[in-house]
Amino acid sequence: MADGRLIAVMQPENRFFRVSDMQTTEAAIRTTGMADIYAVMGDEAETEEGAPRRWAFRFYHNPLIPWIWAGTLLMVFGGLVSLSDRRYRIGAPRRAPAGAAQPSAVAGE
Repeated sequence: MADGRLIAVMQPENRFFRVSDMQTTEAAIRTTGMADIYAVMGDEAETEEGAPRRWAFRFYHNPLIPWIWAGTLLMVFGGLVSLSDRRYRIGAPRRAPAGAAQPSAVAGE
């Protein structure tokens, strides 16, 4: 909360799969233009009988992660632009210089 306003609701989870008898943790992620915030739900804390259940949480702040994705998109765009130049395509025939003799289509001329 900032200044009494709700900014985001994050819902990390602990999932248990009975068939495989396996527990997994699902992190909640909030991305802003300048950082990613991860919320991870840990194990249940031991409490006294009759007390409310308590859980351990971890929050991670990773600055500038969205810029990694932006850089990747910029590289893809640059690669596509470079493919538009015919000179750099593999197997593209070279143009003959201006004024060069053209080979004749009929043999013996």
